[in-house]
Amino acid sequence: MKLLFITLSFLFFAFAADAQSASNLSSYGSEFFVGFYEHVHTGITHIFYIHTKLTTSVSFSISSLDGVFSYTGTTTSQNPAAVTIPASYEVRAETSTYRDKGLRVTSLETEPISVLAWSYRSAADYMSYLALPCHAQPTTEYTYYVVSTYGWSSQKSQFLIIGCKFNTTITIIPNNRISVPADPQVSSSPIVSIFPGNTYKFTLNSLQTFFVSESYVDLTGTMIVSNKPITVISGHEAAQVPTHTLDADPIVTQLTPTITWGKRFLLAPHYSRQNGQSYKILALNNMTSAVQTCATSSGNYNATNITFNANNTAWVYTLQGTYCSIIANDSIYVAQIGVSSNYAQTSSGDPALYTIPPIEQYEQEAQFTSFTQATGYYSVVVPNDSYFTNSLRINGFVQNITFIPIYSSNGTVLGYGYSASTSGSNIISHTNSQGRLFVSVYGFTTYGGYGYPGSMMLNPINGDAVTSVPEVTFSDTEFTVNEGDGMAYVYLETNDAGLQANITVRLFSNPTTVDTALIGQDYSSFSILVTFSGNETTKSVSIPIIDDDYAEPTQYFTISIESPNKNDDITFPITEAVVKIIDNDAIAIGFLDSQFSIGGNGGLTYINVGIVSGSLEPDGSSTFTLEIIIVEGQNSSFISGSLSSFNPVISYGFNLSQLSTYNPNSTNQSLSALLSVSAASINVTLEMANAEIVPVVPIFPSSAQAFMSSSVFSSMMGMYSSSMIVCYTTGMGESSSTMIAPTSSSSMASSSSTTTNVPVSISIITVSESAIMTTVHDTVIQTATVCPSLGNTPLLSISTTTYTTTATVTASASACRSSNSSTPTRSSSDKSQPTPETNAFTEKIEVVGSALYFGIAVIIIAVLVLIALSIFCCVFCYKRGHQKGRISEIKFDREIEMSGTNPLYDDPSDTMSYRSSVPSVDEKKLLQFMQ
Repeated sequence: MKLLFITLSFLFFAFAADAQSASNLSSYGSEFFVGFYEHVHTGITHIFYIHTKLTTSVSFSISSLDGVFSYTGTTTSQNPAAVTIPASYEVRAETSTYRDKGLRVTSLETEPISVLAWSYRSAADYMSYLALPCHAQPTTEYTYYVVSTYGWSSQKSQFLIIGCKFNTTITIIPNNRISVPADPQVSSSPIVSIFPGNTYKFTLNSLQTFFVSESYVDLTGTMIVSNKPITVISGHEAAQVPTHTLDADPIVTQLTPTITWGKRFLLAPHYSRQNGQSYKILALNNMTSAVQTCATSSGNYNATNITFNANNTAWVYTLQGTYCSIIANDSIYVAQIGVSSNYAQTSSGDPALYTIPPIEQYEQEAQFTSFTQATGYYSVVVPNDSYFTNSLRINGFVQNITFIPIYSSNGTVLGYGYSASTSGSNIISHTNSQGRLFVSVYGFTTYGGYGYPGSMMLNPINGDAVTSVPEVTFSDTEFTVNEGDGMAYVYLETNDAGLQANITVRLFSNPTTVDTALIGQDYSSFSILVTFSGNETTKSVSIPIIDDDYAEPTQYFTISIESPNKNDDITFPITEAVVKIIDNDAIAIGFLDSQFSIGGNGGLTYINVGIVSGSLEPDGSSTFTLEIIIVEGQNSSFISGSLSSFNPVISYGFNLSQLSTYNPNSTNQSLSALLSVSAASINVTLEMANAEIVPVVPIFPSSAQAFMSSSVFSSMMGMYSSSMIVCYTTGMGESSSTMIAPTSSSSMASSSSTTTNVPVSISIITVSESAIMTTVHDTVIQTATVCPSLGNTPLLSISTTTYTTTATVTASASACRSSNSSTPTRSSSDKSQPTPETNAFTEKIEVVGSALYFGIAVIIIAVLVLIALSIFCCVFCYKRGHQKGRISEIKFDREIEMSGTNPLYDDPSDTMSYRSSVPSVDEKKLLQFMQ
């Protein structure tokens, strides 16, 4: 093996660190762990809308923990993708049956996406939320607080947790009694009750789901703490806002961790709504104070103190059409909840829940999609900073906007707001690349409503949550190595230069179910202690790579870092990375012959393609798809298939009659076959990528010689798999051929007779059938058996006398099956009796002539052709004679005679016999072809 030292410059480190820095975390990302919880109704449709800021096509994939559902697609900023998710992934209970309902949505890190989750029934009962990526933050604890409300009747307040990482420890401290499994990892675990203030601790793995749902309570304020990032969505099955108001709808939002909470918020009202808005506020700490300031109809403002209850939560209501601000002295969370339609004094709209980010978490741009069956709206709030102008960029065009000022409690303008109706997919951005804004998206239909944030940043801005512990991380989430180089180098970084004497972490191989590289086959298992000392900020670590001789697809394996001492206070923003192995082996494929023959059956031909050199991995994981183009002039057809180590050779059967100009009777029609690789997961080269397809041109005996290749004859006889050809040659060099078959359903059986005064030779060419030849002249009987499997193709010569001579050829399927069998002898008086072969066609040739002239016949037969895997000899009739007397007139007469039990009739006594002087259609075609 060779060693690879991947040299990375300082600029690369700066770029990688910046790409993963906490200041760039947002609702756009490359990895989401999402799900759907119980809807109040059944028969719900679930959809993901996938957005991207890029104008070029961006690929994404969706996978499930149970492996049943997967999807791969593309999206663009102008045309977001919509993917329907099976209803079976809706989590409807806390039992183990719903433990594996998580969904993972991914894209390339260089092509981030955002994910919008929709649930609805018909044109109402909407439920939507903006999914947030599973970002690692510089903290040892991730804390979330449930936001919900009371609801209609026994409908439930609920939240759903989805694991982002393996072996995540989660602690729940509920504000009301909850029912949960004693151990979610045990399928038979009993359900237990956890009471307010008590602690419930459990472990959750990646894509596992944990659901809590309780009637007659509001779970707002329930605290969830994890040692790794998780996804938490919360809300209510059928919320009533305000409480006990008629009309209810399901609500949902994805919660942000407390490390992203802030202190300054701008609030925009829902467009065209009556009786104002409602907001729910959660305070991170006790003694938090906050002030709500709203503009008045007279152009002034009104400031009001916000009162938090014992659970550090508060409800805030605003007047119709008013823009407001909230400023707190400590970190808070703000959610906007649309009111019930009855409270809004309209039949349009119902509760909807979504997160309002602080000003510090505004994005430069928002992309969103309005639901087609509802009237859609959006509201924009923009901070009053140096980048503000009275304009917005809407779907690529700058438009002047009449903003409404939003005041702070001291009378200064904190920001501006604007609301409008909309439909379809839209992009709204700040006109300055450094400017920031927030867009809330919502809509109403009859007794239904939805709402969600268009976008937001997720940076760690909460000073109380951000810790000053040392941080160690991977410099990137992916490292690349060529297989043949033997060693890959990965890099770790720390922000703790000079703060502590030493920082030690453990780097180790951490195989996952999605890894394609295997320990012992593609790389060596490892566990390495890495120590940063002094002012070191970067460490490189080598990982052994195994070089094999198999052509393989690009493979991946997972590596992780952790503290070797669990008590060490170290944060890991990126705990996992992958190593990508680029294979250095290849295979060559091509046609296994340069020329293929057109067979029978209307132009059926077989084209063989296989691996010429190189090896595939034995497990069959390496595959590639081939495409063959059959070209005939301006016409072409395509056939395709896949090769793998389980199937290293493909024989393509292609019916050339698919080509409009294919002529099965042509002897000079030539076609080309072109081979290409349409898709491959490995390195593939082409050898012998061109081949010729030619028609078979059989050569039948002439007066001078008879010759036929066994393989050519096999191709020609493909359409007559049970037939044989009988050839007659006279002493004058004249020849004729007829075809017979052993089944009564064949139209190719025939008989012929001739009157001559010269000897006659009889030969048989057969592919698959055995036969018995019998000649009777005077009282002399000659017999011979044809056995193709033994290469036995006998020749009989008849020396005619003045007597009538009869030659009989009987096609028999069993002539060669009986050992030492022979045809029974019979006298000339028994000629009318059938041969002892049931269901046989016989051909009789009567030769009448005088012995005035006698020719000396010299017969020369020579044919030997070896083609492919089947070898046999076909001997055609060949004779040269010398005429010493007069030549009598030759005439042919055909007779078919069939005796014995006819399988086509129920009565064994039924027989069929007919005589025709007109050749059949199939016989004409064959005789024309043989000429």
